[in-house]
Amino acid sequence: MTSKEMLAIRYTFFRFPSHYALTVIPVISGIISVFFLQQFDEVTFGNQWKFVSQNQYNLVESYLLISKIALIFIASFFIAFKWSNMEINGSYGFWLTQRVKRHSFYFQAVGLFIIEIYLSLTLGILLLLYLIGIKITTIELMQLMILLLIQIMIIVAGAILLAEIIPNAEITASSLLSFGTLNFFLNTDDSSILHKILKSDLHFQESSIIFPLILSTLTAIALLGISFVIHLRRSIDL
Repeated sequence: MTSKEMLAIRYTFFRFPSHYALTVIPVISGIISVFFLQQFDEVTFGNQWKFVSQNQYNLVESYLLISKIALIFIASFFIAFKWSNMEINGSYGFWLTQRVKRHSFYFQAVGLFIIEIYLSLTLGILLLLYLIGIKITTIELMQLMILLLIQIMIIVAGAILLAEIIPNAEITASSLLSFGTLNFFLNTDDSSILHKILKSDLHFQESSIIFPLILSTLTAIALLGISFVIHLRRSIDL
């Protein structure tokens, strides 16, 4: 039996085309970027495996960067805008009158966002591995999966936090879009703290990911915690 919270979440966020936009567009954008940004036009039938072998880390990084940029574009509307708008237009107040619990709504919504986005981006990585022939080690793949999950948590939590603190849905979406785009086009040193937090997944090939893992995880937890507290305390018209 579907809970009231899940009904509210699906009605608010996952009606067509929201569900497909969040899960499909970032993956397609990332895969397309692999072919257009890495000079595949220079590859011939005889040297394709050599090209992939020499550029496999660049191929994966291109996928990660572009898919996350696309995710921020989509999340700015389908998460940030809709989350802010539901608290402004009264739809969230309606669900609260139907005995939807705030904490359950928050955690189930966040969990659903993270899981669905994570599974779709993971599918894209597996397609790169098995269709193009990228061969990274099992440890590197595991590190990539862990860091990618944390990055998605940061994006989702950041979108919701902006929606909670900015009392305007349009400004909320624009803020996430501007900050996210600036972040990915801003060149930062790989050893910088900012890079290890906001682009920790790009460190998957390193022998130790402890530092970027800890920094990005603490950031994700902080964003989730702050947005959750604000969500519980925010005044909603019923």
